[in-house]
Amino acid sequence: MKNPPKPITSDIVERVSNRIAHGVSLKLALAAERNPLINESAWSATLNDDPQLALIPDAVKGEFCENAAERLVRSDQENLKWLCWLLERCYPEMFGASNKTTESAKSENAIPEEFLKLFREEAKRL
Repeated sequence: MKNPPKPITSDIVERVSNRIAHGVSLKLALAAERNPLINESAWSATLNDDPQLALIPDAVKGEFCENAAERLVRSDQENLKWLCWLLERCYPEMFGASNKTTESAKSENAIPEEFLKLFREEAKRL
């Protein structure tokens, strides 16, 4: 007897991860697939069972932050305000207004402190 196909494929992991990277909660990102078999327990099981799929969510978040940082550098003042708002809310540990340096900001994969300072100064001017 064959095992039934898993409801969460790599395409679904990509789509859900993109939604999460843009600030949508996991629950809503999964619900957007409109399939009752795609839920939080299936998501966790899939990522636990497949190390390759488990890499996708962080990779997508990293790409989103990288693209956003590039846009911040190239953006005019009007567009900068909204992008700063989005980053501050989606990734408060990296772009929040807190004066405390979090563990994630100290890690080698975090955005360098000088960029964070620049982003925060720009956000205050807006």
